[in-house]
Amino acid sequence: MLVGSSGRRQQGKTTLAVHIADNVDRRFFLDPRQLIRRPGAVVVRSGAALHRVMPQLADGELSEVVYSPTEQNLSDAFDAFARELRAWTVDHPDIELAALVDEASFYGKLEESEAFMYAVKCCDPEQLHILLTCHRPSDLHPDVRALLNRWCIFRTTQEHDIDVIRKRCKGDVVDQVQQLGEREFIEWNDDDGTYDVHRHPYIWYTELSLPGADRSILVVQ
Repeated sequence: MLVGSSGRRQQGKTTLAVHIADNVDRRFFLDPRQLIRRPGAVVVRSGAALHRVMPQLADGELSEVVYSPTEQNLSDAFDAFARELRAWTVDHPDIELAALVDEASFYGKLEESEAFMYAVKCCDPEQLHILLTCHRPSDLHPDVRALLNRWCIFRTTQEHDIDVIRKRCKGDVVDQVQQLGEREFIEWNDDDGTYDVHRHPYIWYTELSLPGADRSILVVQ
């Protein structure tokens, strides 16, 4: 399953994505802003370290791997992340995984990553849940948006962004998404063309970084 979460800063798009991921026992986050720091996680800082720890995630020795790259070129970091997603699709098709790509616009053209598109198109959607966050709908190329199963849209008012939503969703979604309040969102289900309005952020609010969490986090360089 491919899920998008779009909205302006401080509205909760990353928090919502992590909340969705928490429904899965194994979680894999690409976190360039170093926001996600939760007790018991392993934080890796390089593609080589990521490759070393992924078998432990598959074996169940770890439940959460957070990749906060030190690479200057974030496209290189995304390539490392995407290679691990593709490998998971091939090597562990029956092990459920939630994978978050935070701030999709940081990494260049996701649709040009053969490994990423392979994972999206060839995975079992009941086993691999890929979550993408972005500020604007246009941050995701149409080739990626076309594959979204769910789209969580926070308040959106820019004319170009509204045009993107209009082409994808029902007319009343276009009207309502412009009237949403703070931390409210519409969940568009592209599989059946329906939507739900979510107005209570306390239901999905999740602490991304808990005080003192660093004392129980292993950082692997």
